[in-house]
Amino acid sequence: MTLIIESTRHQCEKSEVPAYVDRICSMPSVKLAASNFRERVHQFSSPDNLLYVHQGEMATVPCDLEGSALPSVMASDDATSCLILVLRFPRSCTLVHLDHRDRVSDFFTQIEQYFIPRGTCVVDAHIVGGFTDDGHLSRGVLDLVMSEMLCGNSLYTLKTFCVADLNTTVELNSQGFCRHQALRRPIIMGMAFNWQTNIATAATLGWSARGPLPALRLARLQTGEVRVVNVFDPNSCELIIMPFGCDWRFKDPRVLKRSDLAKLSTTPEQEPQTFFEGLYSALNLLFRCPNLLDYWFAEGALRFACSDSRFPDENPDTSASEITWRPANKAAARAVQDTLASISQIV
Repeated sequence: MTLIIESTRHQCEKSEVPAYVDRICSMPSVKLAASNFRERVHQFSSPDNLLYVHQGEMATVPCDLEGSALPSVMASDDATSCLILVLRFPRSCTLVHLDHRDRVSDFFTQIEQYFIPRGTCVVDAHIVGGFTDDGHLSRGVLDLVMSEMLCGNSLYTLKTFCVADLNTTVELNSQGFCRHQALRRPIIMGMAFNWQTNIATAATLGWSARGPLPALRLARLQTGEVRVVNVFDPNSCELIIMPFGCDWRFKDPRVLKRSDLAKLSTTPEQEPQTFFEGLYSALNLLFRCPNLLDYWFAEGALRFACSDSRFPDENPDTSASEITWRPANKAAARAVQDTLASISQIV
């Protein structure tokens, strides 16, 4: 298919994708746009009006529901060797956090089956994250994403492209095994996208902005599941955590050193502190309640609704804009009271 960059149409065969990506990265207009994107980083510390997508997750929001209480901002962070991809369709918007090739293929299969309308469809694409790492992990994911886009049924307009060399800096490493050595790092690891204004911004998001039950959602990454998990139901407009289990037994993370946690990352020297906090919390949850299906999902999926109004028993001084995701079923209400599903401090 055709990719539109700066109003110019470009075509490429699948075998030529790696060279084509290099060509895009060298375009002056693309380099300038990436530089401008990197200059301003928005910090989020609240979940208000925000739908957060963790690694290995995706969410698709319908953009044609007038008067709905949907959050207008979708976001993800900690894309070290991963990619954050936003696809803005005419009537919906999808954000996904992709970490390896299997999930890339699965994501585009889901998109083509359920979200791309029949006929020609012009889709705005925003791609952020990853860097020029020694193992070429980021580049492998990027090349596959571009290949899927170029060979799909849609016409893509590339709006944001902050990846590979355009998202790489070299710094003196201050910790770990490579201390005092030059180390390549990603410049931007997070993106927020407002589907109402169609504006993408570089972003960092604290744990308080990352939605309900972060440790439980991150625990899925340790189960070996390779599918992309959809965490938003566009029919009910609810955030949904589908049941999952794990057959593996985990060590008590309190006996693990930071170097042990680092071995679970493909790019340990570049990971932010939030990566280690999330990993530790997920391992702690899996160790303390290994029977996930009985403990968390005995009644099925956990559902959260986005509310824009106060409940009668709430403080009347609380503004409606401060109210976001609320448990929509009893199982979710119980889960949010369990500290295991929250981020715990690394011992």
